[in-house]
Amino acid sequence: MLIPLPYNCLNNSILKKENSKMDLVGLILFLVIGLVGDLVVGVVGAFVGGWLFSLFGISAGGLIGSLITAFVGAVALLYVIRLIKRA
Repeated sequence: MLIPLPYNCLNNSILKKENSKMDLVGLILFLVIGLVGDLVVGVVGAFVGGWLFSLFGISAGGLIGSLITAFVGAVALLYVIRLIKRA
């Protein structure tokens, strides 16, 4: 014996399924774009850090020095980006 379901009930369940797929796609795109953005900020930040360290006459050699230089540059770049976004 089949129980008839209202059309709206069936339609809403289909829409919910489509929305969950869209949410998953949106989440994946958000993560990919966020990852690419973080990589760009990291690379550009490394150049900014090198420029800042040379401006102040600081020489950081080796792997640890390069990581510190890149970190300082990325933090400085993010600070400037957030200042620009607020304005």
